[in-house]
Amino acid sequence: HFIGGGRQAHHAITVHFNILFLVYCGAMGLAFFGIIGIMANLYKESIRIAILDRKNERLIRRLVAGLLFVSAAMFYFLWLSEIIPNLIAGTTPPSVIETGLPSSMVHVYDLAIILPSIMLTGFWLLTKKTFGFVLAPVLIGFEVLMAAALVSMVIFMNIYGTADDIAPAIIFAALVLFNLAFGIVYLRAIPKD
Repeated sequence: HFIGGGRQAHHAITVHFNILFLVYCGAMGLAFFGIIGIMANLYKESIRIAILDRKNERLIRRLVAGLLFVSAAMFYFLWLSEIIPNLIAGTTPPSVIETGLPSSMVHVYDLAIILPSIMLTGFWLLTKKTFGFVLAPVLIGFEVLMAAALVSMVIFMNIYGTADDIAPAIIFAALVLFNLAFGIVYLRAIPKD
């Protein structure tokens, strides 16, 4: 829940009950227990050493860190472009009004925990800190699931007439593909033994 399950918690708790409810709950639980399992059972330093022993380790670290920075910056821009104008105008963002809640759990989770975690992990990768090497694949996996959920959401919003722009789905689909590709490169750099 700390990193990977934030958005799933939002969907499980605040979005109107729908056919994907159990998927949201499952994704939240998997993210939470996945992080606990990784942190408890992993010899963390071995991942760092395995990546650093690769000939192309610098390229791998820079590619993955760059992807993490770009992804976080994209969501910071997306959320702050909605939040800041409404703060200045003294109004509530339409996305918050639609939920019927006092504020957006997505904004809170993302701005307070998830996006800083993504940025910090990218920084740790660049500076060769152990937690950067451990958290990078977790966050890449989270970004794949998050962006795929957003693609689905945009498509269904267009189908049901609550949105009329498919462009965000294309951007989020590209984010899925980049994260999958970089995640595979990263995981292949870790020897099986």
